[in-house]
Amino acid sequence: MSDLGHYGQTEKPRHKNLKQLALDGTPPVGVWVTIPSPYIIEYAALAGFDFVSLDLEHHLYSVETVCDLIRTADACGLAAIARIADKAKILPLLDFGLAGVAIPHVRSAAQARELVEITKYRPVGRRGFNNAGRAHNYGQMPFAEYAKQAADEVTLAVQIEDLEGLENVEEIMAVPGIDHLWLGPGDLAMDMGHPNDDKHPEVLKALKRITDAADKNGVTYLGTGAPIAIVDDKTYLIRAFTEARATVYEKAKASYESDRKRYAEAGLI
Repeated sequence: MSDLGHYGQTEKPRHKNLKQLALDGTPPVGVWVTIPSPYIIEYAALAGFDFVSLDLEHHLYSVETVCDLIRTADACGLAAIARIADKAKILPLLDFGLAGVAIPHVRSAAQARELVEITKYRPVGRRGFNNAGRAHNYGQMPFAEYAKQAADEVTLAVQIEDLEGLENVEEIMAVPGIDHLWLGPGDLAMDMGHPNDDKHPEVLKALKRITDAADKNGVTYLGTGAPIAIVDDKTYLIRAFTEARATVYEKAKASYESDRKRYAEAGLI
């Protein structure tokens, strides 16, 4: 039985290692999943994405739905990460197999240290022990092996999108155990008094301060090796439907006008 891998089927890992992809020079590209359906995960895999990002901050998903989406991602070979506002959900979802978490509205170094403690095992953090988590095959994988795997794969991203976070960004970025920075220009612009204007000079200056702090501490962000989650599934579907409808409409209109002309010439109308 020692040669059996995940779920006794294969030695192949369940999903891509986003950290390793970045180290190998391949920026991991993912898609935001806001439609809570396994079909979306399968479509993302067929399209060649490396990971899916589940938005648990702005969307209402049941825990059971999130678990099904993680299972589907694993079955398709995609890593699943999630933006999580409720820190109580971080540990059980990591134990279930989530490959990374992004935490919105990080405002202080103390908050960042707590997040590292929740997500990373010792000596970096203080993540709780679970001897039968799905992430290590319900305990069939030796825990020491899983702990090493988690250290190599599980990512923590913090999102700076408030004035308080901006004022503390140098201290936040210096906290050991943070893998990635996610910028939040929309919320930051609102907090700075420039709603819906994330290109305002003051906002751009603030974003530069944030990325400078990340650079100083080796924390990656968009364009520097962090996983890139592009526009969400709804936006792509609406755009695709709109383009398809426009194409079909123009063809149908041209055919209709051609037919009317032909019928008119034949005296049929």
